[in-house]
Amino acid sequence: MDTIVNTLIAGAIDLHLHATFEGRARRQNMLEVARDAARAGMRALVFKSKDTSTVDCANLVRTFAQCLPSPWRESQSLQAIISMIKEVGPEHGVLATDLGMFNYPPPVEGLRMFIAGLLMGGIEEKHLERMVKINPAFLLNL
Repeated sequence: MDTIVNTLIAGAIDLHLHATFEGRARRQNMLEVARDAARAGMRALVFKSKDTSTVDCANLVRTFAQCLPSPWRESQSLQAIISMIKEVGPEHGVLATDLGMFNYPPPVEGLRMFIAGLLMGGIEEKHLERMVKINPAFLLNL
């Protein structure tokens, strides 16, 4: 399964992650996340911040619908997300981690874990590829 997950991470785009302070400690700063993403072969990241503009960080990695909920929030089980994917359809969704907080995994590792969990839950590789690569690239005009 690691091979499939690594294949899906390569070229993936995370449309929602945090790496600025925002009143709480972050596991990694933007540069650290961008380096991990570049090493993993990710295509792009979209940093979010409640406190500051992140527009100037758009090219950190290279070019550096419905946003399905993250499993890292206590209110969403992985099974509930799988049900939503089946209901909405992979052609109408994107996966984003919403990670960056200190008490959660680093964003790139979190996306790996999210993908692995969805694979184990029966979501097909081609559907995950659509939700982490194709749909986000379309939304960002990449």
